Amino acid sequence: PTVPGFPIHTSLDLARMWNLMRDPWHDRGCHLSFVVIDAKGVPRPYPLDIDVTPVPDADRLAMVLDILIDMLALLAPGGSVAVGLIVPDRNDCDRSLVDGWLSVMNAQLAARDLAAWPVFFGDGAHMAPACPSLSTVA
Repeated sequence: PTVPGFPIHTSLDLARMWNLMRDPWHDRGCHLSFVVIDAKGVPRPYPLDIDVTPVPDADRLAMVLDILIDMLALLAPGGSVAVGLIVPDRNDCDRSLVDGWLSVMNAQLAARDLAAWPVFFGDGAHMAPACPSLSTVA
């Protein structure tokens, strides 16, 4: 899906973006979606998506976040990153897997000098902050 082009300035804007990006006709399974947002709050048009593996993979997330830091430096200096964990079918991923990925994601984000919005979690029908207190964006 393409990312809506309106500016992201609040968590409500971010929730609106995630909810507009969902595609109920296309079931990708569990995946993480990353959106680069420039310094003016305008998201880049295409997300970077990775599939969620059965075991949370900190090394894989570290690699993706390092790529996103490079993308921010080149495409959106002073920008931020939004992350969504999408589980279209609750039968696809159990809660312990979701909690494991959220834990690894939050640890990897905290280990970097990276402006990041709260990680959002949803089932394809509704997206909401998974843990709003872990945001590094005002």
